[in-house]
Amino acid sequence: MDIDDTDPLSSEPVTSSEYDPQVINAELYKRNMELAVVNKTLTLLRKLYQISLLVLDPDVLAEKISETVRTDMNMEMVGIFLFSSTTNSLIPFTFSTSERLSDVLSLHKINFKQFAVEDVSDKHFLSDIITKKVSAVAHRFEEIWAGTIEAPILYDISAQSHIRNILLYPLTTQEKSIGILVLGFNRAYDTLSDHEQNAISGITDVIALALEKATLYKDLQTANEGQSNLIHIINHQIKGYLTKGRLVLSELTTNPEYAPGLSDSGKRLAQQGFDFLTEGNEFIQGVLHASSIDQGVMQYDKQPFDFRELFDEVLVKATKAAQVKGIKLIHTVDDGQFEYVGDRRLLKEVLNNLLDNAIRYTPEGSVTATLSHQQNSILIQVIDTGIGITEEDKKRLFTRGGRGKNSSRINVDSTGYGLYFAKNVIDAHNGSITAVSAGENKGTMFTVFLPVTKG
Repeated sequence: MDIDDTDPLSSEPVTSSEYDPQVINAELYKRNMELAVVNKTLTLLRKLYQISLLVLDPDVLAEKISETVRTDMNMEMVGIFLFSSTTNSLIPFTFSTSERLSDVLSLHKINFKQFAVEDVSDKHFLSDIITKKVSAVAHRFEEIWAGTIEAPILYDISAQSHIRNILLYPLTTQEKSIGILVLGFNRAYDTLSDHEQNAISGITDVIALALEKATLYKDLQTANEGQSNLIHIINHQIKGYLTKGRLVLSELTTNPEYAPGLSDSGKRLAQQGFDFLTEGNEFIQGVLHASSIDQGVMQYDKQPFDFRELFDEVLVKATKAAQVKGIKLIHTVDDGQFEYVGDRRLLKEVLNNLLDNAIRYTPEGSVTATLSHQQNSILIQVIDTGIGITEEDKKRLFTRGGRGKNSSRINVDSTGYGLYFAKNVIDAHNGSITAVSAGENKGTMFTVFLPVTKG
């Protein structure tokens, strides 16, 4: 009886070698090795991803990444060079070495982190990695550090170390080369499987992105620290000078001891100086508030207080400003209690801002301010007969620096931060602020809702 040598699922004949146990075992071994590489790579990628999330300092991040890659992939060395186009050099960022390589380096008192590789463009082997973004294989340390470290030392390190090949991969982000990843293997490059080479390539991409993220964070942190120092100076020094200037001018205009010796024109000038310093202080305060909001460091001290008393305090200042400008100020307050829990100081600034804007941007006519109850909320409305808001300006309202065309013309010193600050303060109290205007020169109505909560 003849034996059918065909596979029932294929028209091709099955050769006898395919039934050979050695062939089958070899294929199984190969697939198991590939699976092991895949699993190891996934585990390593997961570790690198966790490191990139938890570590934001670039130096610490690089150290942890290089050490993790070296130990997990059983390498003799993992290092990172950062490329500086300004100096045309590779700056050593971090190097993790095995114990036996560390012993060899210690004998020569060598640390790779101490040696930058200069004139990269003249060294085609390294230059191609940066410019052409291609990987390369070095067989000796001299191919990387020649001219940087003495040749006899490099030769001895190559001879005594267990490194067979040094793989160099470009670190790139958005088509830009930021450095080179250096991998020291204790086995020949041609023994690496396709899976292992692909794994290294994938790891390289993750490392580049992690370094870019950490570097951007550090740059941002440095910028914020610089901004914080500037804000500190403005808050404590410049505001202090303005306050002292206001006190001096206030004494000149109000203290009877100085009044007899000051002419009427002198008094007027002193009052103008006082007003200018007051506006300057308010300008700086607006900028500081906007910066605090942007950085997420605005602090709120929410305590119980009487909103009616706060409203009355704001009206005192507004009444004087309206009288100076010849504008009628109308105000009404509902009966009943106005107990509220919030940041009294910041809410007072919000109301001052709303009334000051209404008076400032009303050439003639009236401003009406009301305080009332609506369901379980406090309702504040400020209505004016002023310049109104155009449809174009409505888009910028309550945004950072969002000054309208007409408001800029009337108040050239406006920062545009007042309503931006107001909205953020009201939002922080779970309230709402809106503006309604029929158009240019048709007045504006600002409405603030603040839900009442018990403290």
